[in-house]
Amino acid sequence: MGHPRAEFHFWQKRYYDFNVWSEDRFAEKLAYIHANPVSRGLVEHPEDWPWSSFRHYISGVEGVVEIESQWTARRREQLGIVPEIVIRKSG
Repeated sequence: MGHPRAEFHFWQKRYYDFNVWSEDRFAEKLAYIHANPVSRGLVEHPEDWPWSSFRHYISGVEGVVEIESQWTARRREQLGIVPEIVIRKSG
């Protein structure tokens, strides 16, 4: 059995979740994420971090992690791939 809810914390005390509601805030948070490996001294440039989405957002290049973006949506449209929405009724 798991820990009682009052004792379980998903985030460490100095971290918290943050809802992103605007394009400006999304760009701000994405820039922060892309800068993390550089600020930690792991790489010189964001594009040097193999697991970064930086290259994808700049050019649409596919990387290690698949990113949903205007690039991937456009690629699906060009291939004629139309997402299927399935609504399941409960009960």
